Amino acid sequence: MVNRWFDRGVDGFRMDVINCIAKDEGLPDGTGAPNAAGYTLAFEHFASRPKLYDYLRELRQNCYAGRDCLCLGETPFVTPEEGARMLDEETGIFDMIFPFDLMGIDDGPDGKYDPVPWTLKQFKEIVNRWQEATLHGWGSLFWSNHDQSRAVSRFGCTETEELSVRSAKMLAVAMHLLRGTPFVYQGEELGMTNTAFPDESAIRDIEGINALNEARITGQYDRTWRGILHKGRDHARTPMQWNASANAGFTAGEPWITVNPNFAQINAAAEENAPDSVLRFYRTLIALRKGSRTLQYGDYRPLWTEHDQLFAYERALDGETFTIVCNMSGTSAELPQLPAGECVLGNVTSGRGKTVLPFEARVLRKSNGH
Repeated sequence: MVNRWFDRGVDGFRMDVINCIAKDEGLPDGTGAPNAAGYTLAFEHFASRPKLYDYLRELRQNCYAGRDCLCLGETPFVTPEEGARMLDEETGIFDMIFPFDLMGIDDGPDGKYDPVPWTLKQFKEIVNRWQEATLHGWGSLFWSNHDQSRAVSRFGCTETEELSVRSAKMLAVAMHLLRGTPFVYQGEELGMTNTAFPDESAIRDIEGINALNEARITGQYDRTWRGILHKGRDHARTPMQWNASANAGFTAGEPWITVNPNFAQINAAAEENAPDSVLRFYRTLIALRKGSRTLQYGDYRPLWTEHDQLFAYERALDGETFTIVCNMSGTSAELPQLPAGECVLGNVTSGRGKTVLPFEARVLRKSNGH
């Protein structure tokens, strides 16, 4: 089947939950503590088991070998150490993987619908570990996907339109200039946000529906509903917001799921014509990266790792250095030191001094000591 699609012109495959295809024999019980419903997710018996490597090497040998194609694995439960082995340029089994450490940063004791606050220290530790893990391979960069809530609502701020736009741009800078290949989920380039589901009848995701049914039994309905409003999968599955017409221009019929009410303000048509839009900013950012070998292939150096507001790092190659500074908090932050270089991109026009505004991003370039 894989070879048939390659022969038809497909350039690669994203393989869903692929590291869970090898399982321990004998149906052993899980060793973890049961959740509120009494169940244990025994991932130690089915995630990244030894035979996985045999299966994937067989696939590479019989399908991928000799082809200019991409082998991308979605790999939950994978540690950076395991990821480094999977991505090794000589002995690995994937070209890239989607790890999920960051996607679970706010999971509580009972999982994703029991969310807890995340900290920037946790965020940076995860990013830094994966940047290190992919030194001898290549990484994927993503803040969201079809199984996650919207990145702006989760890692930024949507309290005002100004902060929502600024957050979307900041998150784009923070991700796109890391080492690896950026993945943009539909609507992310517009700054699409979580929606406001009025009640359970608006939910379409079977995972969320099942979680609410289970929560009725365990007495955790209110907590689970709050969790779904925070990070339910349906937030990423509302119709793409093309314009301000009915149903955001997505369909002339009745959409399967409710359109986000903010489509009149956040849509592709409006952002095409707005010089300061998130969409226009994405294009400028992508062009900056595409035109720079340093931003594509340069070394990654984290900065100010203990700072609780600033996510900052350098990319360096052949005497050129880019310094990326992102304030991921809702209050102004002071730079420990003012980075040298020319500001080549930012999401705040006045961003030059030591004070970094809430959700501000700056990109500075210096070359050969200048």
